[in-house]
Amino acid sequence: MLTNFSHQRSNIAAQIYNPLTHQTELKFELPTDEYALSPDLNQYLFEENEDIYLFRAKENEKTKLPLVKRDMYSVAGWRFSPDSSELCFSDNEGNIVLFDIANNKIIKKINVSSKDIQIHQWFAEDKLIYTADHATTYLLTIESEERKPLGKSMLSPVISPGGQMLVYTDQDRNVFQLNLQNQQKTKFEDAFQRIGFEVHPVRWIRSSTPFMEVKKSTPVKRVTASSTLPDENKISYNANQLTDGNTKTGWCEGMKGGGIGETVTLEFGELREVSGINLINGLAQSLQTFKANNRVKSLKAEFSDGSSEILNASFVQMNFGKKVKTSFIKLTILEVEKGDKYSDTCMSEVRVF
Repeated sequence: MLTNFSHQRSNIAAQIYNPLTHQTELKFELPTDEYALSPDLNQYLFEENEDIYLFRAKENEKTKLPLVKRDMYSVAGWRFSPDSSELCFSDNEGNIVLFDIANNKIIKKINVSSKDIQIHQWFAEDKLIYTADHATTYLLTIESEERKPLGKSMLSPVISPGGQMLVYTDQDRNVFQLNLQNQQKTKFEDAFQRIGFEVHPVRWIRSSTPFMEVKKSTPVKRVTASSTLPDENKISYNANQLTDGNTKTGWCEGMKGGGIGETVTLEFGELREVSGINLINGLAQSLQTFKANNRVKSLKAEFSDGSSEILNASFVQMNFGKKVKTSFIKLTILEVEKGDKYSDTCMSEVRVF
């Protein structure tokens, strides 16, 4: 695992950390935080004084490459081959260029008839995916130079190691999985929906760890609020929508002003041991409604044992300082982030764990 550390420094301090052994295996510095990283975490491609360099971390070796990047394009968008022995990038003539690192020379140019090329992933020995002219995404077989269109308006596409599945976001930031064999498309509904946060695929990994399993929610029997915005155009803002599992619905307080001091109480009906809450902030029906209405900035959480905590609502997940046995959680709005249009403060979903 690569970790970067920087605080107003000219160089970026980095380290290779092994999460299994909990050991730092290597420490080094990079001159910039814009770089392309090889799969083996040893090679870093960056630009310095308009020249392109390759830094090998283990050898502590910096080499100038006989390459020129395109204007306005960062070398951070260049891609290493899966075995870290080659580079690929686009030039000004509509070519995807392959560069042999060991022999320090260009070995192939593939013309794809586009001047605006974004290479996303080199996922197999001779296959990569790229987008042409901000429109169509292609699968390119390097040896045969065959191009297969995968779809349009795909943002940050990432293909599985076996080349059978593709994950991407669309222009509305919805996350989809596409089966490349039968073209079946599946939308990941709420697992990745975090209004106010940019979510996009980065890398597909194989692991026996069930990362997609979430903590079991603590069931809420009843939700009450100190005030509620009246229904409008058949749209309800009732507090019980905070636990309906639907981020398209939510609660909005109904008092004049910004909602400071308004409360929501989550009742369990019995003592439960809880560790924290997940909050989908604002009115998350769309990006427009999220921006238009107030969002919660900080909350006070009160429990049936008389204790309380202050929570920073800038985070989706808010852990309590310690586990608490309580029959309810009362959330009081302390601070809000102002909306662009309305003064109502809203929350879309609360999950207790």
